[in-house]
Amino acid sequence: MNILRITSLLLFIPFIISSCASSEKVNYNLDLSIEKLEINAWLNLMPGTSPGKFHLTAEITLKNKGSDEIKNIELKNITVYSNEEVVYTIKPYFSPKNKKDNYNLGINKEKEFSFGTDNVLKIDERLEKNNKIDIKLEFISEQGSIYFRFHDIEVERAY
Repeated sequence: MNILRITSLLLFIPFIISSCASSEKVNYNLDLSIEKLEINAWLNLMPGTSPGKFHLTAEITLKNKGSDEIKNIELKNITVYSNEEVVYTIKPYFSPKNKKDNYNLGINKEKEFSFGTDNVLKIDERLEKNNKIDIKLEFISEQGSIYFRFHDIEVERAY
């Protein structure tokens, strides 16, 4: 009888262990493209605004090129580079251009969004010396993540 209990217990233990294991969400690159991007970056150097401030706003059209709906797309971070050095990592605002719209992208569908800096940022000295920046946009959703990097974005100066 003891051998039967031990055998049953040995067969039952793997079942208990496997049922307690947590599942890990697979993170794969989204099949997403940028159909249109208009970025405005500027330094506010107007008198009376000391220290000066950095601003970034944009409008973007995203297209789902995959075979599944993309749910809850979010722009997680914007990383701003000057001469290959990270100047800012920004948690931006990100919203559909049509305020009644949601954050889902149907299969082979496009949607317009706007994004930018919520808070004005003190000008980093590296930006004062450089008229161009690079940015990396990191998108995430329930299905995974993807990033895009753009080079030589003109930084305007407002005096």
